[in-house]
Amino acid sequence: DTCKMRCALPSPGVRVSTSGRATRERRLRSLHVRCSSSSDQTATHVLTFVTGNQGKVDRLRLAMSLQAGCASFEVDGIDLALHEIQADTVLEVALAKAKSAHEILQRPLLIHDCGLCCAALKDAPGPYTKYFNFTVGTAGLLALMRDQQDRRAGWDDAIVYIDANGHAHSFSSLDRYGYTGEVSLTGPIKPLRFEGPERAIGRCFVPTSFGLTECLADVSEEDYQRYRREAPNVWNDFAAWYAARETETS
Repeated sequence: DTCKMRCALPSPGVRVSTSGRATRERRLRSLHVRCSSSSDQTATHVLTFVTGNQGKVDRLRLAMSLQAGCASFEVDGIDLALHEIQADTVLEVALAKAKSAHEILQRPLLIHDCGLCCAALKDAPGPYTKYFNFTVGTAGLLALMRDQQDRRAGWDDAIVYIDANGHAHSFSSLDRYGYTGEVSLTGPIKPLRFEGPERAIGRCFVPTSFGLTECLADVSEEDYQRYRREAPNVWNDFAAWYAARETETS
């Protein structure tokens, strides 16, 4: 049966007081992404990204920078301690966190969550990827997949954007692109990235749909950056939608 664990590691962040909507916010480095503009008078669009992960802020910055347009975007990262529900899909978790963050901040914002889904494990670990990283690890996942013929896997990247009217707009890579790779038979050989237990599961992923045959942790820096820029992903999907939306309403 599908692995349904009822435990998860607490997300790092700043403890938030909910009384009177009082919050403590830790602002990450603000990232200004300047797209091509035909006018110096173009207004800046501030996108609030609720995350304590600088890597995610950088990833959104990259996606936004690839969008041509007439607007200037500022990505404002804010770290909040949000309750993470137990759910069967990554999108459900992201949606709940986005709604919770919106209740606190009362402004448009973005939430991202992700998990690795393995077809042979009925899409586990999925929303429990963080738990798997610290308890099952690379060797544990490879052991679970040892006798599996179906090695298909994909990252369920979910982005939820809450607009000024409180409406949620969701983007899910697994729903749109399905399984985009597989779990390696051996794991990474000489990993160049994804160090630390928090990336243990990701080290096993091979993005075969992008034409790569090694674990993403092993590929050259050139191939890795090309994958980040060009592979179909929810980051680019959101950035294109957001840029078009802001251009239409400006």
